[in-house]
Amino acid sequence: MSFYVHYETNQAKKVTNVLHLRTSNDANGLPRGLILCVGEFGHIVAIFDEGYNWGDLHTLSPDFAAESKAYCVSINVTVSEYTRWRSMQPGEVCRISKGPVLPSV
Repeated sequence: MSFYVHYETNQAKKVTNVLHLRTSNDANGLPRGLILCVGEFGHIVAIFDEGYNWGDLHTLSPDFAAESKAYCVSINVTVSEYTRWRSMQPGEVCRISKGPVLPSV
């Protein structure tokens, strides 16, 4: 997998793997899961709430949404571990692309 996460700050970081952290449903029966985009050196470059629609990643990049869902590594975690990961937000993502530079619009 080779995609780039672009932030509101005009930075871009390469995504080399995707982890899917999941835990039990909440009190209302809603699913809880996180999509963690992992960079080249094992650091987290983006975190998305899974929700019902795979984190709405299709709005950022349909290709990335499809590949990340098909090839991610899923890990079951405790609720407290899920909460800890959810509190980490590396930056506001504005786009996901196949290259480090966004094409001109």
